[in-house]
Amino acid sequence: MADIWTIQKLLNWMTDYFKAKNIDAPRFSAEMLLAHVLGMKRIELYMHFDKPVEPDKLDSLRALVKRGAESEPIAYLVGQTEFYSLTMSVSPACLIPRPETELLVKRAIEFLRARPGDQHMLDLCTGCGCIAVAIAKGCASAKIVATDISDAALAIAAKNVETHKLTDRISLLCGDLFEPVIKQLDAAAFDLIVSNPPYVTSDEMQKLDKNVKDF
Repeated sequence: MADIWTIQKLLNWMTDYFKAKNIDAPRFSAEMLLAHVLGMKRIELYMHFDKPVEPDKLDSLRALVKRGAESEPIAYLVGQTEFYSLTMSVSPACLIPRPETELLVKRAIEFLRARPGDQHMLDLCTGCGCIAVAIAKGCASAKIVATDISDAALAIAAKNVETHKLTDRISLLCGDLFEPVIKQLDAAAFDLIVSNPPYVTSDEMQKLDKNVKDF
């Protein structure tokens, strides 16, 4: 008789496997992949520990585990990540937001909330739009313009803006840095300008972990 792979058994096996492969946050990575394949939330996995996983799901999971063990970022494999307690879509077209960037969001929200009336902010190199979305969610009176040179990244940002129902407060423009808003800048239209662009040099890149350097 073939082994029956339950949710609990799979989580434990994947966690041990990712640990052996030196993958960051092995348990979290296992939860993210299994929840994605089963169409569940992570918390739901623990409510169905003894549930057997169907063979076709196992095949899908096996392929993702292999890619994850080769250092492909889990966020890219499942197409999303968490940032500032919000779910954000991501893809290889944009960088995965780092937890440290949440400090920028926190400071920006504090700054904007202290100003009277509507606030206007510019987010340069927005990528997946996580900074603009998180600030807009945290400051209900903020109007935000977000720019990026990549159409593919802006497509992901647009998805996040729409998911979080912020299309009326976040405008996305394609262009290099200030280029799309140069006329507005002449009119001093923004109370705050933020940016968290790619900042790793070519020499530094060679010293980074495989999941950063190659993806």
